[in-house]
Amino acid sequence: MRRRCVYFYRKPDKFEAVGNSNYLYHWDIQEETVERLVPSGTTSVPFFLEKSTMYSCDKAIT
Repeated sequence: MRRRCVYFYRKPDKFEAVGNSNYLYHWDIQEETVERLVPSGTTSVPFFLEKSTMYSCDKAIT
C-alpha cells in the first residue's frame, strides 16, 4: 500500500518500526516551506503569517 504522507515537523527516518515486526518505509522525502495563519493575540492585527519547514514523503508498510 502506497500513499503520500502528511507533513512531518522533523525529517522522518527511511524505516520506522511500528511493532509486530512491521516497518513503515519512507521515500521521496521532501523538505517544504509551509505558511499558516497564527492568532497574534491583538485586535489591531488578529493574525500573522508564520513560515516553517516541514517534510513530506511517500510511505509503504513492509
